[in-house]
This record gives sequence, C-alpha cells and structure tokens, in this order.
Amino acid sequence: MIWFAFTPCDSTVTLRITPSNCSNAKGIQAGLYKRCGQSHSVACSEDVQASVIGQLTTFDITWDGFVPGRTAYLVIDGMAGDICDYSIEVIDGIDTSPAQEVN
Repeated sequence: MIWFAFTPCDSTVTLRITPSNCSNAKGIQAGLYKRCGQSHSVACSEDVQASVIGQLTTFDITWDGFVPGRTAYLVIDGMAGDICDYSIEVIDGIDTSPAQEVN
C-alpha cells in the first residue's frame, strides 16, 4: 500500500493507472481522498471519493469535488495481497510541469 499526497489545480482530477506484472492476478485497488482527519497518522480512513477494486488492466479514476490548492490523496494497494507494478498518468486536474525557480 502506498499513499500519494497531491495538490489539485481544479475541482476535477482524473488519473489513468496501468497495472502490470501482478504476482497472483488479483490486481490493484485505488482510491481518491479529498482529505485526511487529524487523527489519521498513517492513512486516511474516511471520505473516499472514488475507488476501484481488483483491476488488472488500465483504468481511469476520477472525482469532481476537490478543492483546488487543498492537499488530497491517492492510495494504491495490491488486491488480496497481490504485488503489481503500475504507472500513473495525470489526465486532468494536476499540474505536472516542472516547478519554476523562485528568486
């Protein structure tokens, strides 16, 4: 299980996730979270906004209620103990251009 924090630039975020090389063909599960409460020291456990379960092929995950500029979270986990490689492509809502140097 891995958590990614990100800052949405728009209210809608769409990510394309491509699993590969899964060890036991259960696939991956993923979720988008709009926030984590103060009591969550390791992972969010509330407010999942979009989720998928047991995907072995490319899928999109999207939600349209993010607050631009407020930290949000993506979790990716192997389904039922599966271990997979994966790639993530930002389709919409997150600026991936390199940061500009500040004077």
